[in-house]
Amino acid sequence: MKRRSEDGRKGKSWRGQKLSMEAFPGKALIRKIVDNDEVLDWYELNPQERFAESQKLWEIFDLFGGSYDVQPDTQSPFNIFKT
Repeated sequence: MKRRSEDGRKGKSWRGQKLSMEAFPGKALIRKIVDNDEVLDWYELNPQERFAESQKLWEIFDLFGGSYDVQPDTQSPFNIFKT
């Protein structure tokens, strides 16, 4: 049985706190596998921060003239638009 925290929830409180790589026992292993500081920074973000960063990418996509038009997958067996 998990013990309850002071606010009545099971386990440790994590909402509103930034989870960091220090919270995970495999930090050294992850650092060996991922040798890129940008990727490690991304893993340290909480879901709300990741969403905000993803929104910035869409703004850049628009600035570079990206298109939202769907391109059909010509290799799909369900493609009814044969070219």
